[in-house]
Amino acid sequence: MFLLGLPFAGGAVMAAPPSEITTVAEVRALGGSGEFVEHPVRLRGVVLLELAVDPTTGLDAFVFADGSASIYVAAQPGRFSGLKRGDLLEVRGLAARGDFAPIVVASGVTAQGKGEIPPPAAVTFDQLATGRFDGQYVEISGIVRSSRETGLPDSRALAELSTGGGRLVLNSQDSQAGSLPVDSEVRVTGIVFQQFSRTGQAIHPFLTVPSGVPIVLTRPPPGDVPLRPIDRLMAFSSEGALGHRVRIRGVVTHHQPGESLWLEEDGHGIRVHLNDSAAYTAGEAVEVAGFAVQGNYSPEMEDVSVLRLALAPPPRPAVLKTSAEALEHDGGLIALEGTLLEKMRVPLGFRLVLRDAERDYVAHLRTDGRAPSPAWVIASRVRISAICSVSKIPPSTFPGTVAPRDFELILRSPADVQVIQMPPWWNAERRLWLLAGIVVALVLAIIGVVWKARRNQRLSSASRRQAEAEFAAILAERNRIARELHDTLAQGLGAISLHLELVTDHVPLGTKAAQHLAEARHLTRESLTEARTSIWNMRSQALEAGDSSDAIAGVLDRLTDLEGIEAHFSVAGEPFRLPPVTENNLLRIAQEAITNAVKHARATRIEVRLVFARDAIRLVVSDNGCGIDASVPPPVGSHFGLVGMRERAAETHGTLTIESDHGKGTVVSFAFPVSAAAHNHS
Repeated sequence: MFLLGLPFAGGAVMAAPPSEITTVAEVRALGGSGEFVEHPVRLRGVVLLELAVDPTTGLDAFVFADGSASIYVAAQPGRFSGLKRGDLLEVRGLAARGDFAPIVVASGVTAQGKGEIPPPAAVTFDQLATGRFDGQYVEISGIVRSSRETGLPDSRALAELSTGGGRLVLNSQDSQAGSLPVDSEVRVTGIVFQQFSRTGQAIHPFLTVPSGVPIVLTRPPPGDVPLRPIDRLMAFSSEGALGHRVRIRGVVTHHQPGESLWLEEDGHGIRVHLNDSAAYTAGEAVEVAGFAVQGNYSPEMEDVSVLRLALAPPPRPAVLKTSAEALEHDGGLIALEGTLLEKMRVPLGFRLVLRDAERDYVAHLRTDGRAPSPAWVIASRVRISAICSVSKIPPSTFPGTVAPRDFELILRSPADVQVIQMPPWWNAERRLWLLAGIVVALVLAIIGVVWKARRNQRLSSASRRQAEAEFAAILAERNRIARELHDTLAQGLGAISLHLELVTDHVPLGTKAAQHLAEARHLTRESLTEARTSIWNMRSQALEAGDSSDAIAGVLDRLTDLEGIEAHFSVAGEPFRLPPVTENNLLRIAQEAITNAVKHARATRIEVRLVFARDAIRLVVSDNGCGIDASVPPPVGSHFGLVGMRERAAETHGTLTIESDHGKGTVVSFAFPVSAAAHNHS
């Protein structure tokens, strides 16, 4: 349980053991610190209470006092059998953490004769309820509410006291508590034990009276139990013994077997808490003797005995016009009309919510839990006969009359709810179903529209991809033929024209040969012009209606329009025409960059900027898409791709750069010098 201080290797020494405790008060003080530290103890005192074997631990136990306080002591079975109240002992052992308060685990007990029992501490119930007096020897006074014998070894009799601050359960090792007269005043001396939660917090105190310790009868029960009207219970009176029994008479209006009985007298009702399981019939006249206690708003009766007087027809409820009148009938039987708003099954039966012109209110019907749901229709107009129970009122800071604010109804059976008018066919429930149907139809329509739009988008994308492929193939063939014409026919005509120019200087003017030579030169120049025009006409159709800036803007609009992508195109500088091959390569690079942003990057915004400078031209295509990996080759079978872009850039002696980061978009830049464009044209 604890470690003695012993040296260990390395020269360090463990901490010294805690010092020995010699008083019970010191042991109890250990429980006030956050971390409990076990201490050896050597105590000298007397036995207050000898106990049987503790059923939870199997240990022998007794309560021990040394004049400073008292404490629970436990040890292995047989260690101190035969101890009696008043034995003087020396107890050796260890202070330990108990389930609630500190205890002593004894390792040795030495009898030293007889000692003097210390006087008990006078306490109140409120002091006991704090848990501070657990295990202490105390004295308290109260009025006996009930008593009975049990026959158990350590608790032969039980009794309950009303102590002013609460109700205290007594268990006595003698049978004397079982014969205490109900309604008598007594003074009790005993040991306090605490009921506590799993987190070690006090719930309720109990008092154990040791064998041989008398319970002192300080005042016998009053000889005559006064008869009071129900509406005068706990009213002002200068007579009568405070806290003692009274009698009331009334007619039974409702009975919950083994729990409660409701009585009514001259229009005033009251709830009586029962101690027996006898059956009572509505209309039966009874007399109840017991203790008046404060209920939620009106007095109630506890610890009662019931005397049957006569049997009469069931009482009729007080018919109320509005729910506000129910606040004046706490505990009484009333009849009230309202509209049924809600019906809900709960663990003990059914809960109804009703409404009238004044308020919403709740009614409860207790069943056995297996009863079928009554066929009450929501929104019906109903008449309810029930017991009115005014809700607990909030505390007030001023004396005087306190008006209740709310109430609940206690139904006696399903027959207490009578439908007087069924709800109209076109009610809120059907309107709700219609609204739900409309919402479902709208959702299905929206789903259909979205599906059709996506289907059209897929078809449009497929058609666009097919058209792009066909267009690319046509353009490729046209460009191939144009290059062939340029490299063969145009170059040949250019060479012929050059030779004709050279021959001209050697032919005399005015001769027939000079005329034919001039005609040959003219035909050659016209043929070369027509060849170049044919080559020009065979370039991209996108360049026929305008220059490269117009063509790129058209491509951007065409590719982003169907996709719903935000597109921005800007031109810096003064645009000018470029050689056909250069314009065609510039257009194709722009088209490929835009297509990649639309088809692969899943971009929502694309910006294209074309800059015309005096010595260079720059194209920048940027998007906010997912980014691309420029090192990955284009898909097999696609005409356009990064490889094609780089080939076209090299053809124009330009520089192509691709800046991309995963999730941060892509920027494609293509720049080439104007001199290279002119060289490429030649």
